[in-house]
Amino acid sequence: MSRYAQRRRRGGSPPTAAAVAPINLTSVSLFDASTATLFFDGPAPCNGATDFSFSINGFTIASSSQDGPNSVTVTAAGPVWNPGDPYSLIASPTWLDVPVNFPASGLVT
Repeated sequence: MSRYAQRRRRGGSPPTAAAVAPINLTSVSLFDASTATLFFDGPAPCNGATDFSFSINGFTIASSSQDGPNSVTVTAAGPVWNPGDPYSLIASPTWLDVPVNFPASGLVT
């Protein structure tokens, strides 16, 4: 076995990818009674899935889509949301491809 092959064998495993730092939900703004935009403090790539991790006034989302690099639009099944309603993030959403710090809560603007 050549010296190069020996060094390569002893090199160990390849370097692991760096962990992605979680982002934070900074605000939620209503477009209408069934559509809201969520704003984050960093890139928030959306994959379009849904889950029960986020709700406004107890109503979870029916769909999610990319709005901008740091924002995601979510919709409810019907016109159930109003300005001033409380929002709650109880887990890192599966509809985002990056982790999100939770819990987070506040009032919709």
